[in-house]
Amino acid sequence: MEPTIYVAPDGCDTKGDGSIDRPYKTLAHSQAVVKPGQTVCFREGIYSLELTDDGVIYSKGTPDAWITFTNYNDEKVVFDGDGRGMLISSFSSLITLYRAEYVIFDGFEVRNTWKAGVTNFDSFHTVVRNCKVHNTHSRGIGGNGQYLTYEYNEVFHTCMANENGKAGGWSSALATINRPGFAPTSNVIMRHNNVYESWGEGINSFNATNVVMDSNITRDCYSVNMYCDTSTNVTIINNYVESKNSHYFRNGYAATAIQFSSEGSSTTVRIKPYPCAENITIKGNTIDGADEGIVYWEDKMNTWESNTYRNIEISGNTLKNIKSYDIHINRVSMPGVAPSYNVKMFDNKLSAPNLSERIFVGDAELWEMYGNEFQ
Repeated sequence: MEPTIYVAPDGCDTKGDGSIDRPYKTLAHSQAVVKPGQTVCFREGIYSLELTDDGVIYSKGTPDAWITFTNYNDEKVVFDGDGRGMLISSFSSLITLYRAEYVIFDGFEVRNTWKAGVTNFDSFHTVVRNCKVHNTHSRGIGGNGQYLTYEYNEVFHTCMANENGKAGGWSSALATINRPGFAPTSNVIMRHNNVYESWGEGINSFNATNVVMDSNITRDCYSVNMYCDTSTNVTIINNYVESKNSHYFRNGYAATAIQFSSEGSSTTVRIKPYPCAENITIKGNTIDGADEGIVYWEDKMNTWESNTYRNIEISGNTLKNIKSYDIHINRVSMPGVAPSYNVKMFDNKLSAPNLSERIFVGDAELWEMYGNEFQ
């Protein structure tokens, strides 16, 4: 078995053999024939995906023999949806890793899609890295599964359905979503991604557990730049968050920088036990420009007993040029909800010397606060 399969725009699926001299032509064929331990290398060019499932990867590697899809020698390889105003595939994404296992998707440009760019669907141990994803109608990169890594990607001009605030949806540039059956996505790493100019949210942990958001840059998103929603065991660390481009201000206001909450409504499908915002660490982040810096937002549409927060640490963050509160924690007010506990806020560098104007905590008596000071 040859270790590498080659694909090229001028290749042929029927007469090619996958060699560098006789490459295949499509992602669809190469993913169907690739074996554990092999690499699929794409030669330079634009691969226009039709209104079929040609962008779906079903491949399964093994723990000792991952499958890699990548560009050959850093050549520019583009998967283009051509801006078609219909579903690109059955999975509403230009590229879909459908229940893929031990698969790496590395080094591609994905663009011009009516729905999402790159999506995991109930995948297991996958990596999406070094990809440039842009001009997507909804989410840029993300999805659901277990043991998912998103690293060194550039994601921009996403959630175009909401362009210029026309309220076409609230997708994210990079986000988890719940697994089938509304089980949480788990064990996710989002690191060293550059996310900007999204008409929705930036980087979002939604309905997930055991998530690390580390050393990302996220800037100028229309809604929240970094969001931990309905998730547990989340670490948001060493990120740079900026909101300065007024073109992406919402109703004239810059986005919130980092927010955690448990959103819900009477129409939200839920299963018990439904998580509250729990075991969340927001540490060592730098925030420059925002309407509010770090926020807990209580969604009053969520009437479940889980609409609270606990085991929270906000520490060592640096905030500057914040218009309103640097740190704003809503009071837990819904009836029948357990009070918060084990919540700490310390050693944060704030954007102005008057702490009473920089920090607002609705349940201040529950918080341990110290060492927060002006830079």
